[in-house]
Amino acid sequence: MTTTKICTITIVSLTVAFACFAEIKAADTKGSSAPYNEGPVWTLTMIKTKTGLGDEYLKQITQTVKPVYDEEKKQKIILDSIS
Repeated sequence: MTTTKICTITIVSLTVAFACFAEIKAADTKGSSAPYNEGPVWTLTMIKTKTGLGDEYLKQITQTVKPVYDEEKKQKIILDSIS
């Protein structure tokens, strides 16, 4: 190969690599076109209990789930929990 061809191939390769890198960086800085903003996610669960057993359910769930949520908050897995 001649020196001109080697230089041309090198310049084209570097140009393509730079263009790809610039595209990735541009996508990172402008954000996505998703119809939402990134941030905390809320999970809501609706539980239907039998009549008169709502308090009993809340007592039971507090004893079993609250320690798990407290540990997750300590490890910064979740931001907050309502209990």
